Formats: sequence, C-alpha cells, structure tokens
Amino acid sequence: MRWRTARWGAGLLLVWCGLPRVAAADVAAAERRIADAAQDVTNLAREASVRLGEDRVHYVEEKLADADMFFRLGFYEEAGVMYLDIVENYPEQTAYADALFHLGEALYKAEDPYGAREFFERLLQQSGESRFRPYVQPALGRLIEIAIRLEDFASIERYFAELNRLPAADVAAVTPYFRGKYHFHRGELAEAERAFLAVPDNAEYTLRARYFLGVVYVKRGDLDRALQAFQSVLLSPAESAEDRETVDLANLAIGRIQYERRGEDAAIEAYQRISTDSELFDDALYEVSWVHLARGDTTKARRSLEMLVIYDPESRYAPEAKLLLGNILLREGRLVLNEECFLLSTERLAAQADGATPPALPELPAECSAEARGAASAGTNYSIEAFRSVKADYGPVYEQIAGAMSSRERLRDYFGEMVRSEAEAVTATNLLPPQARAWFVENESIARVQQVLDGLAAIRRYVGETERLAAQLQAILSGRSVVGAFSELRGVRDRAEMLGNTCTRIRQSLAAELDGIAGPAGEAAAAREERRTLEAAVGQLPTDAEGLSSAYETQRNAIDAVSHMLTETTHAIELVHSMGAALDQYLLLPENWGDLSAAEVQAVQSEVQLVRGAVEHYRNQAAEMRRQVDVLRAQTQVGEVSAETARDLRERYRRAVAREASTLAASGAGGATLSRVQSALDQLARVESDLATVQQTLEGQAQDRSRELLAAVEQERRKVEDYRRRLSSVEDSASEVVGGYAFENFEQIAGRFEDLILRSDIGVADSAWSLAEEHRNRMIQMGQQRDRDLQSIQMEYDDLVGN
Repeated sequence: MRWRTARWGAGLLLVWCGLPRVAAADVAAAERRIADAAQDVTNLAREASVRLGEDRVHYVEEKLADADMFFRLGFYEEAGVMYLDIVENYPEQTAYADALFHLGEALYKAEDPYGAREFFERLLQQSGESRFRPYVQPALGRLIEIAIRLEDFASIERYFAELNRLPAADVAAVTPYFRGKYHFHRGELAEAERAFLAVPDNAEYTLRARYFLGVVYVKRGDLDRALQAFQSVLLSPAESAEDRETVDLANLAIGRIQYERRGEDAAIEAYQRISTDSELFDDALYEVSWVHLARGDTTKARRSLEMLVIYDPESRYAPEAKLLLGNILLREGRLVLNEECFLLSTERLAAQADGATPPALPELPAECSAEARGAASAGTNYSIEAFRSVKADYGPVYEQIAGAMSSRERLRDYFGEMVRSEAEAVTATNLLPPQARAWFVENESIARVQQVLDGLAAIRRYVGETERLAAQLQAILSGRSVVGAFSELRGVRDRAEMLGNTCTRIRQSLAAELDGIAGPAGEAAAAREERRTLEAAVGQLPTDAEGLSSAYETQRNAIDAVSHMLTETTHAIELVHSMGAALDQYLLLPENWGDLSAAEVQAVQSEVQLVRGAVEHYRNQAAEMRRQVDVLRAQTQVGEVSAETARDLRERYRRAVAREASTLAASGAGGATLSRVQSALDQLARVESDLATVQQTLEGQAQDRSRELLAAVEQERRKVEDYRRRLSSVEDSASEVVGGYAFENFEQIAGRFEDLILRSDIGVADSAWSLAEEHRNRMIQMGQQRDRDLQSIQMEYDDLVGN
C-alpha cells in the first residue's frame, strides 16, 4: 500500500512539473501566430493605402461585363442601372463609350425612348473622339427611329447630316434606309422610293428596304412593281429575327396582290410559306380561306378557318372566321346536327322570350344536350352551331362592354383616372374582356393612348425606384461604418475582419491558459465567467473567406425570412381591406339586407368603417416596416451588419480576458504562466492596434467619399421631388385628352361587337330559313310524289274496272 501511494505521488509530481512546459509551448505557438498576424497586418496596410479611384480599370471592366450579361438576358432596366454607374462616375475610362451607347440601347428596349434619346445625343456630342466612332452610326439610326416613333422631327435633318459626314463604307446602307423610312412616314412616296432604291444588296437593311419599296408601290397602285419588290425580299437569306419577320410580311403581301390579280394558286403558295410559329400565321390562315372561296373550294376554305379557330382562338380574326365558317356551311347545306333538337331548342328560346317560367318550357331530350351534341359532332361543323358559337363566345363580351357603357360619365372618368393610376402595368384595355383587347389595341389611336400610359407608368416606376434607392443609400452611407458601400474597399475590409477574428481566436487560445490558474474569486471569477460565456460565439467567428461568406449568407437569409413574413402579413391586410370594400358595396343595395333592419345595416357599416380604418393604420405600419427591412437588407448585402456584430463581440471578449488577467495578476496568482500570457496579450494588442489603424484608414477614405455621395443623393432626392410635381402636372394635362381618346375607341369596340352579334343572329335566321325552305321543298316533293302515286293508283283502278 505504501508502495502504491509513493508511486501515485511521484506521478503527480511529474505531472505538476510538466505543466509549465506544456503551457510555455502553447504560449509560444500563440506568439508565432501573433507574429504571422503582425505580418498580415503590414501587408494589409500597404493594400489599404490605395486611394479610392486610383485604380478603377478592373472594377469598371467587371461592372461592364455584368451589365452586358443582364443586357443579353433581356433585363434592360437592371443593365441600364449598371451602365449608368459607369457613365456618371467613370467618363475617363475606355469602357465609358461602350457603356454610354448600351445605356441608350437598354432604355430604348425598355420602352423609354425619351431617356434613350438623351444618352444617344450625349454620345453624338463626343463623336469627335476615336473611342466613340464605332457607336455613332448605330446611335444615329436609333435617334432617327425615335424621331419617327415620337413624330418629333425637329432634329432629324441634323441626324442625316451627321450620317453623311461618316465614312461612306459605314453608312452606305444605313443613311438611305432611315431617310426612306422618314419620308415614307411623312407620306413623301417619291423621296422614300429614291432612298430605298439606294440601299445596296447584301446590307443589313436590304430586305427591309425592299419590303418598304413594295409598300410604296402599293400605295401608288402599281401592283406589278410592288409584286416584284416583295418577291425580291425572298431572294436573300433572312439572317436576323427582323429579316425573318420581313420575309413573312412579304409573303403576306404577295398573297394579297395575287388574290387581287386573280392568281389564286400563286396566292395560296405565298400564304403557305408563312410558318406556324410566325406571328402572322393567323393572318395567313384567314386570308387564304378567302382565296379558296374565290376558287370555289369551300372544303379547303372551311378547313383553313377551322384550323384558325383551333390554332389561335384568341386571334382578332376568330369571330370573323366563325361567321365566315357558318356562311360556308350554310352554302354547303350543312345546317343542323339534329333537326328535332334544333326545332325544340328554337321553341324553348321563343317561350323564354315570351316570359315563360322554366317549368313551362318545352322539355329538351337528353340527346339534345350540349354534351351530347359535342360528342356527336366531333370533327363535323354545322352552320347553326357556328353562328351560335359566335353569340355564345362574344355575347357575354358585348354585354360586359354594354354594361360598362351604361354610365358614360363614369366610364369617361375611369379612363381619365387611368392616367393617374399608380399601378405598375396600366393598360387602356382594363375594362375589356380578353377577347376584345386584340381589336382595341390594333387601333392606331389606342396605340398612342397606350404609349402615353406606358410612358407615365415608366416615369412613376423610375421615380419610385429612385426614391427607394436614395433611402437605401442614405441608410448605408449614414451608418456606423460605410466601408462596405465601396466594392474596392470591401475586399480589404473583409480581410481585415478575418484578421481581427484570427486575433480573437489567438486571444482565446491564450485565455485557455488562464483556466489552469486555480481558484479565482471575486472580480476575477466574474471576469472568467463572462469570458467563458462568450467563447462559444468567439469560436464561430469566421477566419477564412468561406466562413465569412457563410456568415454574410446567414444574415441575408434571416432578413429574407423577415421580409417573407412581412409580405404574408401585407397580403392578409389587403385581404381584409378587399373583404371590407366588398361588404360595403354589397350593403349598398337594400335587396341584399335580408332580415336586417336599416339600423342593423348601419351598425354593420360602422363596424366595417372601423375595420377599414384599422387596416389603413396597419398598411402604414407595414409600409414603414418594409422600408426598414429594405434598408437592413441593403446594409446586409454589403456586409456591414455582420461586420459590426463581429466587432462588438471581439471587443467584449478582449475586455473580459484583459479584466480576468489583470485581476489574477493583482491577486498574485498565476506566476510565470500568467506573466508569459500577459506578455503575449500585450503583443496581440499592438497587432490589433495596427489593424485598427488600417481599418480607420479604410473608414476615413470611405467617409470622404460617402460625404460626396450623400450630397449627390440629396441633390437627386430634390430632383425627384421636382419630378413628382411635374409628373402631377403632366397627368392633369393628359387625363382629359387621353381619357377622351380611349373612351371614343371604347365606343367603337362596342359597335364592332354589336355588329358581330347581329350578324350571328342573321346567320342563325338564314340557317333556319334555309331549313324551312328545305322542309317546304320536301313537302312539295312529297305532295308531288303523292299526286303521282294517286294518279298511278287511279290508272290501275281504271284499268281494272275497264277490264
């Protein structure tokens, strides 16, 4: 027993003697890590000394590449924002010319011709510099197209003069083509012809010039030359989407001319060259049916019309196709699927018109139901069904339009209010059913109305987006740290953050040595407890790029989750608002009150008003919360929230370790181990001080730039307020004109659908009359047959009696 005790005591002594050596080794490792961190800080300091804007080529090239990618994908507004960043901030860079041209292109494709014109004009002002020369010709082409589109020809001669000054090889096809379009739009056909004839073969605009040349000849009535021009379009391959569309238009024009010249076979051949994926395929189907009718081939005409109705039931030709189909079937004598069903159905309709109640109506057998007729007539059409389908499909459309027309003043006010609508996509067809919209928008006047509405909507969207971006920029540039707002400093900031986290991890390893000093009490114990509560979070601090990116992503996901919850809450608020509005409208009609008294209805309405007031309050709160979430998301996107959180944690941990070490030293505990740890902590503090200097350098650079940007943001905000006021003035001016324009065309659409219903009724009546005529002829034939039979019987009888 004594031997075992002695052995245990010797082992304990060895362990006790070995502890300082283990601690010394750990501290030495920490000191080596501190030396490495000091070298990293030195390297980082050199990198941070690069001032903002001194080396921007790489940044601008990356920004241009991103913008080009968005542009190619069709995200023109996003691309425009990136191009604008380069245009406004880096005019000295080589990429500026490319960004300026593509900014104009992005705005043009985003249906903002006014904005596009501004930047194309800015490009022309600098056309003398070599870097802009490759873009001058396409910019002039766009400016001419914009002038034609807006019918603003004040500067168009200047554009042509600029084109004429360019090298001949660059503008051999462009100048005459655009000049031809300009003269054609103004009705100057002779000048347009000369210009289009000047476009050389195998040029970018050759096919389009040949097509326009054919249209010029059509307007003059010279169909022979027009046909030659349209046929010349087919001689060259169509390389672009615009050229392929031009070829389809040429085939359509050839078909029409051949039809007028009684060349039905050539017309059919031209129409058949238009592919099924062309936007003009429904035009071709409808027009070729008339060609087949001209040849007397009702079967092929009927098949073309049936294909049109099946292929594109929403086509603007669909109602006319159904009426024509009904007339063809009427001509073919294919009147009804079942005479008995037709007669019973007609009898029921007459009884309904006389006011008969449902029980008093003639009973319709099961085989006459719509389902049975549909099954029996699969693949077969009859004139009655064709005419009735027009009324069935478009009768409700006409009733809806007529209902909207019932209050002329309300409808006129509605069209006026469309101009002021805050909706993202306001259209002049909002009151129309889908079947009527194609007819509405094909009107040139409505195209102008829609252009105004689209322009106003785009301005509202830009103003709102600018206000939102200004608020986010102000939040980012007014935060505790603004380094993250600048991409060229953000990378240095992130490496400084990782280095700061590395230093804190080193401090954590040194603090672990303090755990070997037993029995702290009082303030030392409290400091140790605080330090230990922070160590789990300290262990999660990222020290590499992957970890830092993951931390940023975690915060972004948290913001997205909050945003999603806010969106769901907003939807619930809007649902309550809609229910309240619907209940208000429902209670306006006394017949909806049921057993409720007027006082009870008034009480319900009062409750609804209270609810709607609360809804408005919650709406405002949700809007404010949305603004805060957007700001927080913007700060999170640049890593500021995560960086601030990490800095706060590092500082709290540093103070806790320092307090623990100082209180242990004051108590006389720890000995050589504590002295070695304190020395290492002092070295680490000097490294962190140098790192803080680097971060202050970054912050100083960022603050200098942020003050300039904040001033620019404030200036833009004042401009936006002015835009708001000017937009309101434009809306007041446009409201009456645009609203009246839309109202007049709404009346025209109502008339067109009324004509459709009338013609379908006439078709049904014609079919019924033809059926009656068929019955009468059959009765006459039966009477004649009866007379012949009686005469034959009489002759036989006479023969028998005579014999």
